[in-house]
Amino acid sequence: MNDINIALATNDNYAIGCGVVIHSALKNLKKSVHATIHILYSDLNIDSRTRIERIARQHDSRLRWHCIDQKTLDSFGNIKIPRYYSKEAFFRLLLPDLLPRIDEILYLDVDLLIRADVSVLFQNQASSLIRACLDMYQTTAELQVPNFERYNLNADDLVVNTGVCLLNLREIRKTTLIARSVQLLIEHTEDMRHVDQTAINIAFKGKIDFLPMEWNVFPNAIKKKWISPAESIQPFASDIFTNPKVVHFVGGSKPWMRSENVSFSDEWRTDLYNCGWFRSEIELFTWVLKNRWNKKTLWQIWKWRSI
Repeated sequence: MNDINIALATNDNYAIGCGVVIHSALKNLKKSVHATIHILYSDLNIDSRTRIERIARQHDSRLRWHCIDQKTLDSFGNIKIPRYYSKEAFFRLLLPDLLPRIDEILYLDVDLLIRADVSVLFQNQASSLIRACLDMYQTTAELQVPNFERYNLNADDLVVNTGVCLLNLREIRKTTLIARSVQLLIEHTEDMRHVDQTAINIAFKGKIDFLPMEWNVFPNAIKKKWISPAESIQPFASDIFTNPKVVHFVGGSKPWMRSENVSFSDEWRTDLYNCGWFRSEIELFTWVLKNRWNKKTLWQIWKWRSI
């Protein structure tokens, strides 16, 4: 697999996270692999776009912008977006129609730290429509989907987190499951606790394969050394907590917010420094002070100067 496609959706509030995801993903690819990055957005200013373009350019990667227009947004109706989410959360549902010539794409959330070569995920020619990791916190339909019985789910049905999600667009286009997902978002907003993730778990039941858990590990799970004992996707990698392939900063604690004491946040900040998001060290320090990071973090950033 020498050419891969990666998609992300962002707005200005998450643009800095998007930049780090792109940098950390591209720096870990084998030299023989060429990635095209697809950015889905509706509100993104020129400054954010320029910074993201600079990151992709320094990795000699192709970058494609896909503006989601108001007509498309209106087609989703008045979906109530839960806290910690934005409308960009359901943009991945647009990928099959938005990219008609692409057969397979890896969708990545913008609050990730990539620590391994994601191109290996494309090597498994599975017949499933979607490949994703078991959700580490809400592993079953009973935990993740309110009124799960209404949607023909069993209490112990395993559900995935779609922050790292390999989509078989070619096969998905042959189904009506995306339309079903959108219908769920519009007609049953109150039960779509995790927006399109919940809708995907319902609509694509039986069409999802599990990726190894190390490709989507949550910091608090690392901290607590906890993981679901679901037997159907054992064994877990022995170093899943010390050497995860992808760290997913779920919830409200993001590594760009003050000095959050979250596992792997220092590594994320190192990638932030190295990715070229900031044009100068003065701009970096100004941004850190504006976000009121503590002295320990300032000292860590100063040490990065010698990296």
